[in-house]
Amino acid sequence: MSSLKRLFLLALVALVVLVPAIGCKEITTSLIVTVDTKGLDVDQLEYSGFDADAGLFGPSVRPEVAAGPIPSVSLVRVRLPDSLDGVTVDVLVRGLREGVVVGEGRGRQVVKKGAEKSVSVDLGNTSGGCDGCTGCCSNGVCLTPGAAACGVNGAACAICDLLTTNECGADGRCSCAGGPPCTAAIGADRCATDGGGCLCGNGPACEPGVECLRGLCQCTAASCPSGCCMGGRCLPGDTSMSCGTGGRACLDCLGSACNAGSCAAAACNASNCAGCCSGSGCQNGTDNSACGVGAMGCLSCGLGSCDAGACVDTCSPGTCPSGCCLAGQCVLGTDPLACGSGGVACNQCSTGSTCVGQACTNPCDATNCPTGCCQSGVCRGGNSNTACGTGGVTCEACGLGTCRMKACVAPVCDATNCAGCCDGTGTCQLGTSPSSCGLGGGSCATCASGSCQDGGCAATTCDSTTCPTGCCANGVCMPGTASTSCGVGGGTCVSCGSGTCDAGACGAPPCSASCQGCCEGTTCQARGPSTCGPNGSTCIACDPLKADTCSASGTCVCGTGSQPCGFGLHCVSGMCKCDNVTCAGCCASNGACQMGTAKNACGADAGACANCTGALQCNQSTRVCN
Repeated sequence: MSSLKRLFLLALVALVVLVPAIGCKEITTSLIVTVDTKGLDVDQLEYSGFDADAGLFGPSVRPEVAAGPIPSVSLVRVRLPDSLDGVTVDVLVRGLREGVVVGEGRGRQVVKKGAEKSVSVDLGNTSGGCDGCTGCCSNGVCLTPGAAACGVNGAACAICDLLTTNECGADGRCSCAGGPPCTAAIGADRCATDGGGCLCGNGPACEPGVECLRGLCQCTAASCPSGCCMGGRCLPGDTSMSCGTGGRACLDCLGSACNAGSCAAAACNASNCAGCCSGSGCQNGTDNSACGVGAMGCLSCGLGSCDAGACVDTCSPGTCPSGCCLAGQCVLGTDPLACGSGGVACNQCSTGSTCVGQACTNPCDATNCPTGCCQSGVCRGGNSNTACGTGGVTCEACGLGTCRMKACVAPVCDATNCAGCCDGTGTCQLGTSPSSCGLGGGSCATCASGSCQDGGCAATTCDSTTCPTGCCANGVCMPGTASTSCGVGGGTCVSCGSGTCDAGACGAPPCSASCQGCCEGTTCQARGPSTCGPNGSTCIACDPLKADTCSASGTCVCGTGSQPCGFGLHCVSGMCKCDNVTCAGCCASNGACQMGTAKNACGADAGACANCTGALQCNQSTRVCN
């Protein structure tokens, strides 16, 4: 974007960019931005807009002065100059509470001159991170899937190309009307804005054997390698009326035989044609759609041109530096079915692999996720009860247990969680079976009498002879290990109140009842980075890359903050920093870690993000402007 255009936009935006959308009668070139806070407690909204080159407006805050919580749904009109007709605008909205960002969301729309276009933005909570996220993850924020932020199960958000797609599918991939993107791979170059599916130019997608080039369906050597072209269609090329191969124009054999794509006697031949042949006619052979010499079948040069009877400058490193070549056409190179860059032939990624940075990448495994676990192909931290593990294994849900040191630990079986009895493996049993008899979370007993009544082994008389290892309650031999019926040697069972029963004797209350830190087994531990948790809860270890402190409420935080460091940030000496330990992309001026593949945020190894100006693009592989 030129400096003059940029200054013009800033001046315009400073005057009229954001006005309330309610009650405005005048229709101008503008966006109507609808923001749903999704229940977040915010008192201001910050609006920004971007195109492929630079910022278009903002950041602007509304209301300018906070005056308490704002409504759950807010609308503003963003007035734009008519010169932006056809430009795709990415809208970023941040929710603020007392000046601190607590939520974020994105939307996308194409500007239309003289019209109001709607943009919907849902805010995602920035405090929860992306563990357990069912949508997509953007800088540590879980966002609702949409064309501006596409992905599921916590995968990195992708921005859909509104030329070739119009929605985010249920599988987290950008799609057109529920189908694949409208690319050369399926004979199309755009997605209908009315939801009608893929198009080539203004017409329907091309049939098999024909490719979409410059908005037209063309039969070329790349699309019809084993047949011949006639009337824009690819034919088998094995009849006297339509004979040929290699995607050249079909020839008329004048009734003679067609053998392996060659006429025994063609109407157009070397004796009457110095150019190229199509059907029974001779063409001069210099046109891009009919190129050739020596009475060969004419060729369509596709994206190339005809030079002295030969097609030149088709898809190549020189004509397709930022994409890859598929059937002679330059495509983006970001689809698993057509992945690559530098103008080389596109690769089709193997099953289970994805195309990341225009290169086929293996799914999450021990190589690229050595300290975490894999959930739906995404590397997780491995410290969550819903995603626990390390070494690149599949994440485990701990259920009633907890994730401790990146491993699920079964819950301790005791009176707090078991009304029956606990067997030798620590599993809670009903306590009504003769082979596992007991109640109140005590140890299960095996009844010699073969009868378990009310959690105790029945006996004719209960005394030291018939109940040597337990205690007696109403004439029934109890295991004597429960806090509600504790005893040994056939004595009368007693209740230990809030205490515990140990070897038939009442003891002090368990750790959870009085611990002002967290519990490791029956031991109460002081809070710290390796022993963190609310009062009386099971201790967990904080991720040392994200947090170095356990707060007074028992949560892992970095320094004096209220949460662990976000996406790509490293907790160093109590501060969240963007460095090459955790950020593989680049560091923005505000200290945030970016993916490093965007035009306005390009870079790698935690270097400063660069803005690729003018015609420069961010190389998806090297993350360098070129």
